[in-house]
Order: sequence, then structure tokens, then C-alpha cells
Amino acid sequence: MVMIGYAMTFLAWETRLPRQTQALTVVCAAFIPAAASISSFGIFGYIGLPLNVLSILVPFLVLAVGIDAMFVMSTAAKEVGSEVGFVEAISKAVAHGGKAVTAASLTSVVAFLVAAATVSELPGLVSVNLSLALSLVLNWVGMLTVFPAMLALNERRIIAERMDLAPCLHRRQTSPRPVITVKCTGLGSRLRNFMANDYAPLVASSKAFRLGGAIIFLSLVLTAIAALLTKGLEVGMPDRYFVRDDSYVNDFFDSLHESFSNRALVEMGLVLPTPHFGVGAYHVGLRELLGALGSSSGVAKVECWLSKLATSLPDRATPAEANATLAAFLGSPAGKMFARDVVHSKTGNDLAAARCRIFVWQPVDVALRSRQGQRLTAIADRASVPAILYHASLPVHVGRYEEIQGLIFQTMGYACFAVFSALLLFLPPHLALLAVTNVASVVVVLLGFMVLAGISCNAISYIVCVMAIGFCVDYSCHIMHFANHDPTARTAWGERMMHSLKSCGYDIFHGCVTAFLGVVLLSLGQSPAFRMFSIMSMVITGTGGLLALWGMPALLAFIPTCCRVVPANGSRVVPANGPELVNWMGNARTSPQIFVEADTVQDVQRVVRDSAHYPSPVRAVGALLSPSACHSNDGGTTIGMGKLTHISGLHHMKSPMVGPQQEIQCVEAQAGVTLSQLQRFLQGRGLEMAFSAEIGSATLGGVCFATTKDSALGPVCPSGGIGDFQSCLMALTVVDGDGELTEHHLYKDDGSKDLAFQSLLSSEGTQGIAVSMLVAVRHARPIVTTLHVLRAGPVNHMCEHIKDMHASAARAEGNIFALISLRSGYVLVEHRALQDLDSKTWAPLSGLVRTLYEPLKKWCFQRSATPAFVGLLRCLSGSCFLRYTSNPRRPGFEYPQRAQIQGRRRLTFSYYSFPLSSYDDVVRGGVEWIRSHKHKTGFTPDAIAIYFVTKSGDRVAGPYAGPKAGVTFSFDPTYHDPLDARWPNFLHAFSAWARAQGGRPSLNQTPGIEAAPEWGALCISGNPHPRLCSTWLQKFFDAREAMPKLAPGPGQVSFWEGKSVLLTGATGYVGKAVLAKLLSGRVGLPRRVFVLLRERDGAGAEARLRQILASQIFDFHREMLRGQAGLERLTSERVVAVPGDICSEDLGLSPDTRDQIRVSCTVVIHSAALVSFSEPLSVMHEANSLGALRVLKLAEECHAHQRGGLACFVHVSTSYVNADRVGNVEERLYPHPGIEKLLHKHQEQLHDTDVASFPNYYAFSKRVAEHLLQQHISTSTIEGQAGLPLVIVRPACIGCSWREPQPGWGDALQGTGAVLLAAGLGLLPHIHADARLVHDLVPLDTVVDAILAVPPCAPGLLAKGGSIPVVQVGSSMTKPLHFQELAEAMENYFSEHPSSQRFCGGRPHLEFDPDGARFRATLAR
Repeated sequence: MVMIGYAMTFLAWETRLPRQTQALTVVCAAFIPAAASISSFGIFGYIGLPLNVLSILVPFLVLAVGIDAMFVMSTAAKEVGSEVGFVEAISKAVAHGGKAVTAASLTSVVAFLVAAATVSELPGLVSVNLSLALSLVLNWVGMLTVFPAMLALNERRIIAERMDLAPCLHRRQTSPRPVITVKCTGLGSRLRNFMANDYAPLVASSKAFRLGGAIIFLSLVLTAIAALLTKGLEVGMPDRYFVRDDSYVNDFFDSLHESFSNRALVEMGLVLPTPHFGVGAYHVGLRELLGALGSSSGVAKVECWLSKLATSLPDRATPAEANATLAAFLGSPAGKMFARDVVHSKTGNDLAAARCRIFVWQPVDVALRSRQGQRLTAIADRASVPAILYHASLPVHVGRYEEIQGLIFQTMGYACFAVFSALLLFLPPHLALLAVTNVASVVVVLLGFMVLAGISCNAISYIVCVMAIGFCVDYSCHIMHFANHDPTARTAWGERMMHSLKSCGYDIFHGCVTAFLGVVLLSLGQSPAFRMFSIMSMVITGTGGLLALWGMPALLAFIPTCCRVVPANGSRVVPANGPELVNWMGNARTSPQIFVEADTVQDVQRVVRDSAHYPSPVRAVGALLSPSACHSNDGGTTIGMGKLTHISGLHHMKSPMVGPQQEIQCVEAQAGVTLSQLQRFLQGRGLEMAFSAEIGSATLGGVCFATTKDSALGPVCPSGGIGDFQSCLMALTVVDGDGELTEHHLYKDDGSKDLAFQSLLSSEGTQGIAVSMLVAVRHARPIVTTLHVLRAGPVNHMCEHIKDMHASAARAEGNIFALISLRSGYVLVEHRALQDLDSKTWAPLSGLVRTLYEPLKKWCFQRSATPAFVGLLRCLSGSCFLRYTSNPRRPGFEYPQRAQIQGRRRLTFSYYSFPLSSYDDVVRGGVEWIRSHKHKTGFTPDAIAIYFVTKSGDRVAGPYAGPKAGVTFSFDPTYHDPLDARWPNFLHAFSAWARAQGGRPSLNQTPGIEAAPEWGALCISGNPHPRLCSTWLQKFFDAREAMPKLAPGPGQVSFWEGKSVLLTGATGYVGKAVLAKLLSGRVGLPRRVFVLLRERDGAGAEARLRQILASQIFDFHREMLRGQAGLERLTSERVVAVPGDICSEDLGLSPDTRDQIRVSCTVVIHSAALVSFSEPLSVMHEANSLGALRVLKLAEECHAHQRGGLACFVHVSTSYVNADRVGNVEERLYPHPGIEKLLHKHQEQLHDTDVASFPNYYAFSKRVAEHLLQQHISTSTIEGQAGLPLVIVRPACIGCSWREPQPGWGDALQGTGAVLLAAGLGLLPHIHADARLVHDLVPLDTVVDAILAVPPCAPGLLAKGGSIPVVQVGSSMTKPLHFQELAEAMENYFSEHPSSQRFCGGRPHLEFDPDGARFRATLAR
């Protein structure tokens, strides 16, 4: 009961089975061994084989073995994976764990049968051994048939809402459920995780652990051998062994000790067969025998009536005389008492046998009794007359207890040999020998313990020794079985043992504990025999578990190996210098120095951390399905992730995409799970991913960092994207380059998207090795697929037809997949759409079409075949007869890893992505280019595959990168022979064409991309970790670094993350763009942006903020956040509209607002300015000069209240503050004549004479502002802090945007744009300028990037010392633009695009007037 209760407790704490099934599992684990034992007893009783007191030990052993088998089977079911149903899991568990159970049971049965044969002369021991063997056979049959059948039947009854079979649990399940999905965190799970993740790795990683285990193993064995050789085993079994402590029989033994000096008077019989007592010689021999017996020690009296009768006969009496004398004696009153001691022959006259009596003082001590019996029987055996000395105790003590020692050693030897022979059926010879060695070691330790504890060789100890083999062969067999189950013969022994302990260490531990608990209770019994049995059993369970879980693995871990290699998922070749990994296509090979397969996440961490044994770089691989060389890792360490296949279950996460109060469902899975496994798991729960791949064999860890494509359809994924697997990711757990486990989420805690997460997805695994992930899922919807078969020509018609079908499918949230067969001359289009649940689409042959088409498609995909007979279906194209429904959708094709597919025919392809806007040019031009290439070289690919993929606009690199959401399409040539030398030549030329068309490659799906590293650099992001970046990938990072930098580098991206910013001038042209860039998240999302806004035309700060957000520059945000509501939600969390005015004292801020700003703001950007050429100087001075000083004073307060001070104060000025200078203008503040006097008048009205050398008041007021700021900074100090970090940014003339938010954007008609528009409309034919001069014009987004790049770079700028750092943003030194070039560009544009609003028919023309006379005349008109 204790064993059953323990098993039930841990099963309930650890397993994922429901409670009814837990109960049924333990009931079966107890019932089957009990039934097996009782059945064996019944069979023996039926055939007449006697049982004895030792037979009561049989159920104990069988129960322990049964519970051990139950734990092995439950572990096997746990390892099947949660993507399958319960019944399927049970069947797979029988196939996986049944082998280990069979091996353990068979070897135990063989051991007991050999033991029975060895002691064939001892019926009692034969009976016990046969009972054990038969019981184990019946238990094995029950565990592999009745046990899984009962669980499966119970599950089906639960699903059918019938009464559960589990006893005492009479309740119904209200709904069917797929079991093995609950994630438990009880003691059992923690213990299992400890054994697998903490204990097992010590074998391979800890020298102290290995050394300690080896010392324990050797010390136990050597100590036992020394005890056996020096002292030896005792023999015999005391009479009290099977007597209860409170039995009255003990009084008899006590009386013997007190009254008879520990001895008892025993009557023995001396049997004389065929006595010739009438013969003299016989008489002499009889007297000698009796004399020898009488003189023997301990013999009290010899009473032989036959000797007395012989003395009364003459020396040569005839047989008749002897018979007559015997008859007369037996008839006399004195002889009648001996009548029972006479046996006559069959004739009734001759004497056949006679019995005499000998009275012996027999010692109670079994050893003395045995020696006395041996001495007396030896006298009888050596006598000249036939004689047999007989007593009931002599066969026991002489025959059994003296010979039992030899029988133990003989049985152990035969049994170990038999076990070794049986293990050869399941294990290689060397592993079978190791298993037997471990068993023999336990037996040796047990015999040594018997010597040291004074336990003699007897029937009980004999049974325990045989049981030691039965027990320990289970443990050893499990260890060696799992050491051989997955690793190869060349795997290091340390990793072999680690893998084995991870697989079965938990079960062995429970087997030891359950057996130990059972025998501990037996030690409480009131019989010495049971106590001895209990002590010896505790020794074998404890020693067996210790050697199996520590000693033997630790000792074997010291064995070296020639190559640490385990099999890969893909094709594998093992040359002399290391393993060679080959992709599925066979065209990309790599030879890492070490390839190791990870069983747990901790294995991955251990490999990454251990650079001494696992050389860099460390790369992870999945199914090796990529056609490119992305898995290349020569000389490094490659980790196979194929065993990390655990699907934890479903979780709920909050997502801003579905509202703050709602949650979305996610599934958590490890990196080794394949796409098809995950889809099957979700299908069983009525769910699906928004992405379903054509190739389902790809692993999640591979596709999370790689490009995938699919004709995805349906609503937007809850993660906010659709179209590829990365769009479904909500979170990712990776092992970084330092071996630490880190989690990355799509959304931050504040609901904003994390740019670093997108950077990680495009890092190709160079920032971390993915080990698990959360994938967003949605409710499954049936899909209706309609097949269209078109002619491949003419190209224009084919192109339009495919495009129209995609547009039609997109309107219904559907999609298409098109395959253009270049060899057979047809186009196959799959039109996929969600089935309308209200009105089902008519598909009369749905089942037949799906049954025929999907296997055919898989066959064609694997071979890149385009059978010509498909073209015959054009007559049924798009009809209901080529339509079928998928419910659930196909989980993806699972390609065979090692199967040969008709020789060398095997799919290969190359991927190129294009924007949908270039569809016509790419498809038409691509087909024509391929035909031209065939005409020149004679080579053509088999087909062109076209996928339409929706991009979210979040990606920072790769084929789906870009600031805006939209649709891309792939144009992928496919071929059937990856090893054909013409194929890479074709790809080299085709890639050059695709690149010229604006296509983007994929590092994992574009073979030969390493030949164009600067093109492949578009697919990567972030900074690679040296430990994780291969030489092949480093080429692309190097190429990226060599490209010109147009934005802050990756190291500066995170500066703005979590910052609080004060921004002025947000209603202006530059300030509005700065605010939009900050809220885009591309440089990191600030925690808060305080926007200073003055009231205007009755609109307060909040109203003016809404006006700003209505600008076209925020269209990108609206697309990303799914509408205006999303943008408003973002700004409500991130943006604070602050009422104020730079022309007012203290900026017009309320005290509370001012306090809030100064305690939180870490960056101040002052871009507010009055840009006017007509306002009075006093107005310009108040706004631009004194306003900047007021903002600076607020920044000083922020600097004083921040623990680390203000990060930076950015003052946006203008390059024209030095308009009075000629030649090169440096980035510094130039002295202004009379500036000191001028600054003293800053509180008064300035006069026009002060700006005589400046073109306008705006430039002058900006110069005064710079000097005011410098003066204030130089005179003010903050105790205990460094000076305020002030940087001035001087943009030149600002034009429209270059790239962001889109090319040519601008929302204000001013500056250069206004002049060019007026000239283009004929309003301004002359301009006061010199055509030979340079017009310094910079794009808006370049200015914004410079402003946002200054704060991260401020420490470096300030470190130069001197005056205030100045950053000038211009183009005159790098890309000079002359006025004449500007005029020509204007004229060309308006000539090609004439405006209907031209002024008085004026033509687009611009003449330059250096003197300004004609210009002033034009203005006058």
C-alpha cells in the first residue's frame, strides 16, 4: 500500500494525465502484478508444484517491477509530445517505452529460470524461482496489453461522456478534451526537471561528480571483494528465522539454552538396507559401525536390536535359520516394539531393511549442527556395511545449508551469463557487457555486506541474491538502453550517460524509492527472516540505484571517445576530420568541428558557455531544408535542435491590437517543433496559426530567424501581422552569446512595439539561439480551394489573369498561389478563400479532389515536377469540380529526411521578393528573360512559383522590410536537380537581373547570395555576437558596415528608449517631423514627450495637438496602429500637450506642469522659432532670442533635478547665422562685432542698425540666440554637477523629405519649394541670385536624423572642449547643388508635367538676376 500510495502521489504531482486516468494508471500498476502473482500460484497449484514460505516474497518483487514499468511507460508517453491525442500518445509510448520494459522483464525472467535450473535438487527454491519467472512474464504481458488498453478505453469513454473506469471516481466528463496538455509545476515536475536539467548534465560537465561516482563505485566493489576473500561467507539458517518474536516456540529454544547447555536430545535413525545379519562378516562390520557412531562426540546412545539378534545366531547360519530367528524375535514380547523398524521383501520371508536408533545431543547452533551431521553421515558412508543415517534436519543443514554457498555463486554466474545473452537481443555486445557488469557489482556488494553483517548463506539470502539480479538488471538495462537509443557509437560516454539519465533517471529513482519503501515496512515484521530479507533488499535497492544513477555513469564518463558526433536530422557523412552536414537538397555542405544534439535548453546554454570544448562560432540547425549555405559553420560547433520538441500548451497574452481589456491566445513551443507538428497540435483544439507553410518539416527555431512565405489568408494575426511565420511571433526566448537565457517580446509593458524584437528576428540567429517561442493563434476556419489551370502564353494575358485572381481573393481575405510551368506550358493557380459559414460553397467532389490533389502536389513539390497531364484540366478550370474544402487546413508537407527520391530528382529553388507595384514588369520581364536565357544557353528552370505575402511594415531588414504595410510577391524559379552545374550558373545571372529590378533576396532561400554580400546585407540587422556569428554570415555584416550610414547606428538605436523629452516647435515643419520620428519607434520609443504648444485662434494645447496628428506625416502611424484610434491611443500614453508660450515669462507654464517637466525630462529639443521676414526686429528678438534663453533656463532646472543630469539640450538654429561670412564656415560660434554691447540690450528694443550686415531679422535673431545661450552657459554653474550639455544644430535651407515619411513630402509652401512652384507656374520668371552659386539644400528627414543623432553623440561632442558644440547640416560640401541645376530641373519637370493653373500662359522658366533689378521689377508688377 505504501508503494502504491507513493506512486499515486508522484504520478498526480508530475504527470499531465487527468485525475481519473492517474487513478486508473496506479490501479493497473498494482492490479496487474498482483494478478500475475496470484495467477502463477494458481498455475503451480494446478500442476502440483508445491509452494513454501518463501513464495510470499514473490508479489513484492513483481509489484516493484510493475510500478517501475508504469513510470517508464508514463515517461514515454510524456516524451511523445503534446501535439498528439491521448490514445495515439499511449500507442507511441508502448512502442517507445515497451522496448525498455521488454528488455528488463526478459532479462529478469531469464535470470530466474537459470536460477531454478541451477537448484533443481532443492524443490523449494525451484518453486520460488519459477513463480518469479512466471509472474514477471504475466506482468509483462499485462503492462504491454491490458495497461494501455485500459487507459485507451477509459479515454474513449471519457470522450464519449460515459462513466470513467477508474474505481471510486464515478463522475462524467462534460466535454471531450485532448489530454496531455496541462502544464504542471508540482513536486514531481520539479524533481523530473532536476534530474533532467540539473543532475544529468553533471555527468558530462562536472569532474568532481564523475570522480566522486567512480570512487563510490570502486570502493564499494573492492571493499566487498576484500571482505569475501578475508573472512568468507557463513552458512546455515537459525531455527528461529521463521518464528515470530512472540511465539511460544522461542520458549523451547530458551529452555534448551538454560537446561541443556544449548543442545537437545535428538533421535536419529540408522537404516540398514538388505542386512545379511546371519553372515559373520556382516556382523563384524555392523559392530564396527555402531562402535564408531557410539564413540562420536555428542552421541548419547546407540540402540541396535539387529546387532543383538545377530549375536544369538551361529557364525554360518542359513538364511532360513536367520529368518526363523527374526520371526521368533519379532513375535516375542520384547521384539514387538521393533516391528515397525522392519521391512520385508516382496516374498514376505527375507529381510529387506532394518532401522536402528541413535540418540544424539544436537546443538542448537546451526553451524555446529551442520558439522555434527556431516561427521555422523560420513561415518555411515565409510562403513563396510550399507547404512544410511537419517534425521529430518540432516538434509536441510547438511545438504542445503552447506551446499547453498556453492549454489549462490554457481547461480550468480549462470544467471549473469544468461542475462548477457538475453541483452544481446536489445543492446550491442559492449553495452550488454556493461549492464551485466553493473549487475554483478551489485551482487558482489551484497555478498560483501553479508560477510560484514554476519548474514549466512541460506534460503532467504539465496532468494535475495537472485532478486538482486532481477532488480538491478532493470536499472542497468534502462541506463544502457537509453544510452544506445539516440547517440551513436562515436558519442562521448559522458554525453551518452547524460542523455540516458535525462531519459530514465527519474524513473529509476522512483523504482528505487518504491522498492525501498516496501522493504522498509518488511523490516517491521516480527520474524527474523523478514528482517533479514528487508535489510538485504534495502542494500540491493540502494546500491543498485546508487551505482545505476551515479557510480556506473560517472565511471563510464571517464572513457574517452575518438569523435564527439551525434546524428543530424539531415543527411550526414562522418569523415576522418569531423562530421559533414548536408542540406536536404544536397547542394550545401559544411564540416563543423563538433556537432552535438541538445536534449534540453540547459544543453544549449552549456555548449555556448563552454568555449574550451565547443569552438566558436556556435550555430543551431533544424531540419536543414534551406537551399542556401546559411547553415555553413566550418570548424565551429553546430547544435542540432531536433529534440527540443515540447509544446507547453496554450497561454493568454495582452495585445494592443485587440484592445487593452482583451487577450489573445498563444501557443508555447520549443525550437525543435516542426510547423506541421504545431499545426496538428492546434487543430486538435480548434485553432490555427495565421501562417501555414508548404514545407511542414521546417522547425520553429529555423523559421523564426529566416524568411518564410505562404499564401496566408484570413484576418490579421492577433500579433498585428500576417503573411510569414515571424508575423505570428509574440515572444521569443533565446540563449545569447554569453549562454544566458533572455526573453524578448513583440510588445513592451507599455503596449508599444519593441524595435529590438524586430531587429532580433532579422539577425539570422547571430544575437541568440532560439529555444522556445510564443506564437499567436486564432480560431480555425475552413478553407475553400479552387484550382485554375491556364495556358502559359501569351505572357500579358497570363500576367493579368493571375493579378486579377489575387485581387479578387484579397477582397475576400483570401490569397492565391501560382505555379508557371515552363516545361509543360500551363499555369496552376490555387485560389484559397475562407469558407462562408452561413452559405457553404458547393464542392460536389471535395473529398475526391483533395484526396488526389494534395498527395500529387506533395509528390510534385519534392521532385519539382510539372506533369503535363495537369494541363488537360483546363476545361474544368475554376469549376466546382476542381474545388475542395480543407477543415482543418493541411499542416504542411513533411519531406523525408533520408529517403532517396528517384535518383537525383529533388526540389531546389531560389527566392526573390518584389513590391506588388512592380508586378507587371517583374513577371512579364522575368518570363521573357528566362526565355532569352534558354535561347542563349539551352537551360531553363522547371517552373516559377509566385507567392503573395502581406508585410506589416515592422521589419527592419529582409524581404519584408519597409516602413509601410502592404503586399509583396515572390518570383521563385524552381529546378529538379540541385547538383546540376547549370543551375548555379543560371541563378548567378538571374540574381543580377532580380537585383536590377529592385528585388530583395533571402539569406536562407537564395542560393549563391554570398557572391553579392552587399545585396544580402539588406537581410540582416543588429550587431552580431562573435560567439554566434559564422564566417559566412560575417560577410554580410562586413558589407553592411561598408555601406554609407544615413541614420544613427545600431548602437544608438536604444538611446531614446524610455527617455522623457521636452519638444518645442511641434507645429512647425521640423518639429512636427521630429515628433513623428520619435513616435515611430524606429529610434526607440520615448516614455513621454512633452510638447509645448501655445493657444492660437481659440484652440488650446490639446486641440492643436490633434491638429498636428491629423497631418499626413502620421499616416504611417495610422497604418501601423490600424487607424486613427490606434494613433490616439499611442499619443494618449506617450504625448503630453503642455500649454505654454516661449514669448512669455517662465514659458507660461503652471507651477505643477513646470515641476512635472523638470523632474522627468532628460532631453530638451528646442526647435520653436518665428520664421518670418516681415515681422519687426523686436518681435523676432522676443521669440527667437529670448525664447531660446527661457527654454534654456527650464533645461537648467531639469539638469539640476535629474540624478544624472540632463542628457542633452538641442538648440535648432540655422546655418545662415553666419550669412555675413565668405568662404568655408566652420562648426563653431564666430565672434560678432559689438556682441557684448548688443547682449546687454537684450531686454530693450534693438535697432535696425544692429543688423545691417544680415539679410533678414530671422538670421540675426538666431545669431543673437546662440550668443545669449553661450553667455548664459558660461556664467551659470550648478553646484555638484557638470555644466549643461548644450549642442547647437544648424540646418541649411530645408527642402522636402528624401525617404521618410515618403519621398517628396512637405506640408508647407515655403522656401525653395515656394520659389520653384512660382517659377513653374510662370509667376516668377526672375530671381535675385547668381546661377553659378551653390544652393545649400538638405532634405527634411536628414535634418530630423541629425537632430535625433545629436543627444546620443553629445558626450563625444562635449569632450572636445572649447565653446558650445555645433553640428551643421548641409549639402554644399558633399553634394553641391548649383542654382542653374535647380532651375533646369524645375523647367524639365513642369515641361513634362504642365500645370493647368499657369499664370497668364507663362512658361516654366527661371532667369537669374545677380543685381536684382529685374527681380524687383517683377515684384513691382
